[in-house]
Amino acid sequence: MSDARGWLPAAAALLVLVVLGAGGYGAWRLYRAFETPPALPPPPTPEASPRPADARSPRAEDAGAREGMRRRYRPGPHVRVEGLLPTGLSALAAGPGASRTIDSPWVVAGAELRAESPPAGATARLVLGPGEGPAPRVVIVGVPTSVAIRSLGEDVAGVVAELEGWPGTFFVPNAARSELGNVSVAGDGEGRLELGVGADARFVPEKETRVTLRLAAVDVGGRRSPWVTRELRVLPVGAGDVEVTLAMSAATDLDLYVVGPAGVAVYYGQKSGGGGRLDLDANAACESNLGVDTEHVVWPRGSAPPGTYQVRVANYESCIGDAPVDYRVTVRACGEVAVLAGRFPGAGDPRECLMDPAPGDLAWCQRAVTFDVPPCAVAPKR
Repeated sequence: MSDARGWLPAAAALLVLVVLGAGGYGAWRLYRAFETPPALPPPPTPEASPRPADARSPRAEDAGAREGMRRRYRPGPHVRVEGLLPTGLSALAAGPGASRTIDSPWVVAGAELRAESPPAGATARLVLGPGEGPAPRVVIVGVPTSVAIRSLGEDVAGVVAELEGWPGTFFVPNAARSELGNVSVAGDGEGRLELGVGADARFVPEKETRVTLRLAAVDVGGRRSPWVTRELRVLPVGAGDVEVTLAMSAATDLDLYVVGPAGVAVYYGQKSGGGGRLDLDANAACESNLGVDTEHVVWPRGSAPPGTYQVRVANYESCIGDAPVDYRVTVRACGEVAVLAGRFPGAGDPRECLMDPAPGDLAWCQRAVTFDVPPCAVAPKR
């Protein structure tokens, strides 16, 4: 009994200390809860923020797809590859600025899409380059089109382009890079602007559309030169899983041949076969459809058989006094786009290009590209 009375005061004292300690800790936590928190670190500066993927820095996720396209698209001996676009013209749509938020189906390679055009007042000026005559430039939906330009004067920072009736202004800096290579738009030499109508265009398929392209040089102070105009003619052609387009630099009689997996050639002498059809023929005999300068073969959606296709181009007849002519072949297959370019040196030859030409024969018939088409899982939208 006496031992119990001895330890009770000690236990009570210990209990008091515990209670006081707990109260003190709670008061300290309450004080910290109302204390002013430390300042957060400042947000990163725009320079430190990661840049969005753009045409100057090809997206890493497309690198493997392009490598696969290099294996599937095999150019002919006299043809060069200008661009391989795994996602079609959308690969050209993202410029060095912010993401595209303006409602426009048009695409300009290497460009930043802005809401407003720059003010006038530049001393520099811009002119159209060789081959840009009075006839409208033909545009096929989903196919890039090249317009030759030349800017004159000092302190030129780039070029602006507008499509009348469509919102937004495209700014292309000097020597911009794109998925179609270097796009030169300024300087004393000849330049070119690559543009097109993307796959989400809201054009009526059966109706031809005329659009005015406005171009101006921009100086380092952000002022533009007077506008120069170029008429564009968006032609209605068939949409499909496989499309091949031939564009020529002058109004002459080049002919497009596309041989499908069944071995049937589609061309002016056989406008349909193996599921494909020729729905646009240009400059026939230097008379019919003169000035269109574009031919088109299509396998409609669901009718393109998987397998190997071959594209040939023939110089049937010169309508330009046997002068050299450049051509461009664009293949759209299952949503991807391949662009290739070649040249004929002079006079034409009326023979049909039904056989694969000899490698050394480039005067009248050239193999442009041989390509493989897998089954299209989903038909691309136009």
